[in-house]
Amino acid sequence: MIVTPSMKFFKSLRASPRDPESTPHLLTEGSTWPAWPRSLDAKSPDRATPYAARTAPPAELAEILQKVVHYSRLIRPEAKDQVLAHLCGGEALQINLSPLSDLELRLLGLRKKRTPVFRGLLDVLTDRALSLREPAGVPGALSVQAALHWARAQTVATLLAEAAHETVQLVGCTGGDHCAWCAALAAAPRPVATFLVDEMIAQCTCHPYCAGHLVTTPTA
Repeated sequence: MIVTPSMKFFKSLRASPRDPESTPHLLTEGSTWPAWPRSLDAKSPDRATPYAARTAPPAELAEILQKVVHYSRLIRPEAKDQVLAHLCGGEALQINLSPLSDLELRLLGLRKKRTPVFRGLLDVLTDRALSLREPAGVPGALSVQAALHWARAQTVATLLAEAAHETVQLVGCTGGDHCAWCAALAAAPRPVATFLVDEMIAQCTCHPYCAGHLVTTPTA
């Protein structure tokens, strides 16, 4: 049985030094991760410079990130190029960073948030994203979502190459934040060849992303 990295594992990787030249094809405990700092969001220790310039991700990861942003229901269509330039191109996200007041939030029909809602996010995020508990964290969530999809894609490619596993199942999708599509995908194992990460990217609407991991069944 092979299990893709858990969210705890991803967080531990992000907090430790990584060598971009030694990224394995299949991530396992102790694997390295390409140097790619997450987008600075409202939870960042450096809250004075949210959405600052960042290191561009590796090419394979950038390709998946482009798909994630393309299908995202949280980013306005007219702002997707700007968000991609930030997440994939390393550019700073140029928006008005003055926070909305509690009165302005009420006038917009939004509840008071745990973290500031920057004025410029009104031009970037959809109404659905603005209604989330922490809208300012959406760019960072897209980064994590892409990283998880990338890990799944690497796992499936390895399983197909080795032909040692018959089925794969997405597990851990039972919480209220997971969408019906991922819950259905987790209902039963499916042949490895039919697990299409691109399909998951297009259909998944989990909030803020699907944290499910893959469990495989060896070929008899």
